[in-house]
Amino acid sequence: MSEETSIHIEETAERDIVEQIDTQTEVLDAHDDIFELPHGNALELDETYEITAANKTNFIVLIGPAGCGKTTLVTTVYQMFQKNPMEDYYFAGSRTLLGFEQRAFLTRTTSGHAFPDTPKTRRGISDSILHLKLYSVIRDSFKELLITDFSGEDYKAIIANVNLAKEEFGVIKRADNLVLLIDGELVSNKKRRNGAVQETLELLKTIIDAGLFSNRTCLDIVISKYDIVKERSIEDSAIKDFLSNVQQKFINKFGNEVMKLNFYYVSAMPKDKNQLNIGYGLDKLINSWVERKMGSVGVIQSNLLKQDFKSEFNLFKIRTYGV
Repeated sequence: MSEETSIHIEETAERDIVEQIDTQTEVLDAHDDIFELPHGNALELDETYEITAANKTNFIVLIGPAGCGKTTLVTTVYQMFQKNPMEDYYFAGSRTLLGFEQRAFLTRTTSGHAFPDTPKTRRGISDSILHLKLYSVIRDSFKELLITDFSGEDYKAIIANVNLAKEEFGVIKRADNLVLLIDGELVSNKKRRNGAVQETLELLKTIIDAGLFSNRTCLDIVISKYDIVKERSIEDSAIKDFLSNVQQKFINKFGNEVMKLNFYYVSAMPKDKNQLNIGYGLDKLINSWVERKMGSVGVIQSNLLKQDFKSEFNLFKIRTYGV
């Protein structure tokens, strides 16, 4: 084979490859329904900018001691939206389906665990931001939620350490809702209740002293594991009075420091499903995250709405990108 023939063959082959690539590109361009799916894991902070730039987004930060129920609360919110709407809001997609599923697995019978559980939150929030997209029928509009939580170790480290708070927890200042959880099981314990509340008071003071509390941030105080509180209140009548005093302490100490202060009694995953429904109180908490009516102080204790709606978001594409 001559050199000229060889060059001609190479040029022809190269031209054919280019034409094939051009043809494939045209085919892809002609199909608008071909797109790259997100990885589905929890997001890093810089991965959230695309969401916040495109839609109305509220950033929710949860803080509480180890074992108080932060991860259980978040995963229960996700799982409940798969079954029914909350208030007027329907599940309309998530960029972090895998992140939610990884956290929710241990709460299900398929995990093989005798009781619901959730994985322990790692320190820091750099790669642990979860995403929910919700749709309001009444308003015919969407709302995006970005939700993250600090670990119990982070909780302990920040108390009374203003410098550490400034250096490593500045993301709190970006929060639209700061959710402080007080473990209801500790509140129900005579020997531990005062210490549990005092820690939360000191934590909030540290956050404010560090200048991390924005004038647009709403403060949600959540008493978790309300099923335990309710059960033990039958034998210990002092619990009810104690909780009333706790609410008054927060109002007196921080009522003038924050734009909005609300108290919620929540049982995300009650041990006795006959006593309280799964997700007790979460509907009102979610409503505070999406509505954000400013400048009020209140106490909310509510039952979950019992509406018989069937979820239609079974396809991965729809669940990921919404309606």
